[in-house]
Amino acid sequence: MDKNMGTKSKMPTRSDEGKRRIASRLAIRMASSLTKNSAGRADRRSRSRTIVWPILLMIALLLGLCGVGTKTADAQTGGVQPTINAWLGKRQSGFGMMGEQSAQVAPEKMYLGLSIPYQVALENCGAVRPSITVTDDFIVQEAGSHQSEIATPTMHRITNTFSYILTPLKTGQLTAPIATVEIDGKKLTGPELKIDVMRQDRVDIQVSITPASPVLMQEVTATASIYIKALTGPLAKQDPMRIIAQRTRSRPSVTIPWLDDENVPSALTPVLPADEWRGKNINLNRNGFHLNDWIYRRPMASGIGMIGPMTSTPVCVNSTPQLVFRTDEDGVKVGYWRYDISRRFIAKELGDFELPPVRFEGSIPTLNAVTGQFSLEKIGAVGLPVESQVRDVPLAGRPDSYIDAAGQFQIAARLSPKTLRLGEKATLTLSIRGSGTLAQIRPPVIANLPGIEGKFKVFDPPGDELADDARIFSFDVKPLSTDVTEFPSIDVSYFDPLTDSYKTVQTPKFDITVEENDEVLVPGTPNGDGGGGLELSDEGIFMEAVDAADVGNHHPNAGRWLGALGALVFAYILIVVGLLVVTRRSGNVAARRRRGASGQARTRLVEARRIAANDPLAAADNVRDAIVGLIGDTLNLPPDAMTPGDAHYRLKQCGADQKTIDETRRILEACDAARYGAADKITIGSLVRDAETLLVPLTKQLRGTNGG
Repeated sequence: MDKNMGTKSKMPTRSDEGKRRIASRLAIRMASSLTKNSAGRADRRSRSRTIVWPILLMIALLLGLCGVGTKTADAQTGGVQPTINAWLGKRQSGFGMMGEQSAQVAPEKMYLGLSIPYQVALENCGAVRPSITVTDDFIVQEAGSHQSEIATPTMHRITNTFSYILTPLKTGQLTAPIATVEIDGKKLTGPELKIDVMRQDRVDIQVSITPASPVLMQEVTATASIYIKALTGPLAKQDPMRIIAQRTRSRPSVTIPWLDDENVPSALTPVLPADEWRGKNINLNRNGFHLNDWIYRRPMASGIGMIGPMTSTPVCVNSTPQLVFRTDEDGVKVGYWRYDISRRFIAKELGDFELPPVRFEGSIPTLNAVTGQFSLEKIGAVGLPVESQVRDVPLAGRPDSYIDAAGQFQIAARLSPKTLRLGEKATLTLSIRGSGTLAQIRPPVIANLPGIEGKFKVFDPPGDELADDARIFSFDVKPLSTDVTEFPSIDVSYFDPLTDSYKTVQTPKFDITVEENDEVLVPGTPNGDGGGGLELSDEGIFMEAVDAADVGNHHPNAGRWLGALGALVFAYILIVVGLLVVTRRSGNVAARRRRGASGQARTRLVEARRIAANDPLAAADNVRDAIVGLIGDTLNLPPDAMTPGDAHYRLKQCGADQKTIDETRRILEACDAARYGAADKITIGSLVRDAETLLVPLTKQLRGTNGG
């Protein structure tokens, strides 16, 4: 059954034999009642005539019920075959008593932007859901489902009704999405329903994105502009929302999906989370539009120092109205009040994205040109979805020093140490801080830059650290001669979306001092005695050694090696023995049950305590399962078949004391009594406490007899 199903109204069903017995008892009871009621009649013949006809009627009914078992399966369902039907609106024009479909008499009429319920009914189709055709004419939203069942002696019908909300996206006569379902390889199709969607000029919605096609990491502003036509005459310069506030407590509803974080396209990241945006833009005094069906719930005061029930307040959005003039189809300028609702984003992913449609629904003031009176008229409008694209930074003008960074950054560098001996390394730290594509930034290539190539050895790869607002690269560099006196500046380029241009930052130059290293002979430099010294090499095992003492004596120590080998053998033996023990214990099902018996019992009692107030029957079952499970798991017995008498017998066999045996039996019998309604919430609560008290001595005595 579908999880969305609501509460179903299901009539109880009985077997044919049960129906015959009930009908028989009913006939006898009615005949007896009629006989007693007619005992006071004076004439015996009159009594007979009064009794005969009801008895004959009961016999006919009895024969009809007795024939139920001989009917075919098709007859039991009243000849109702699987069918599908659909209707628009709240009127239930679906099935008659015999399952026939009723056709739509005329198309539904509605304004563009309003929504209409759409329901699909599946009769005797089993647990299947209908398929709804996808169309560009409507937004289709699921709105739940429910099941109903009708059973009579001659008919059995199960109807699953699925509800949807349709919002038209264009005007004209539209065809509602068609529902289909497949049953036993046969496709059933619902009726074709028509809707006349009319355009109105009272409310209009325009959705815009600025800039229309943003560059990566550029700030994007999405705006829903709601236009409400101004009234004529003396009310022309009055804000329609103010007039609505004076006339009614209800407010027009505006649905803007991208104000909720879960509906924001993946290519965009909000500048402010939804909660912070609401804190800055909404009010609870009912001024403005009721936004996204947001509700603020707060306790209602019910006296001094008292907190009453929760009350719900619609969340409305603050928007400053502006009177603007728009040109209609006839070229006439018409006044409209514009209300802008905006949210800012950052374009963080390349590619296309779409902002979902914005909907308006509510009553607005309308002036009657004849009477001069104005009233509130329900109007709907929809702002069509807007498509856009996040573009990569431009190729034109892209410098070689560009590091795939787009945003606003501050770039800094430092070198340490600045005085070093020949052969030692310095660290160049390059930090890039700011907001933008920090995760996508790549380190600059510096080995072949002028002033570095041939003078420094650059070790790859550089160190890389990503923080919340920074990317830090660490380069190890080593001067190749004592003639090197400075580390040159480095160009680092990024793209700034605010200026729509590339920016290049130069790091500062660093003066350095490279001293001779007397303990290291550089290849090609003669030494005094013409002999060989310790040679500095960029490769090999002495690459980082700059002191002869660092090399040390590398002759192997036999005693140390033998000791290490013996330790490894001993550790191996311990591991093997431990694995054998663990495998043997884990492979023993009975041992596993004993080890987990107490923990499972406690878990069940904790659950019983949690649900005792709301579901006493389930809590009693948990108490029983805890006690019976503890006994069964500890003694390696099947717990499901254990009765209070079985538990009493098993505990006696184990040598448990009589007090524990009697308490165990009492609790199990109380749990069985609760199954049949002989317990209330208070009794269940005390039963849980008694079981928790019993658990400790029962566990000790069971383990004592089983070596657990």
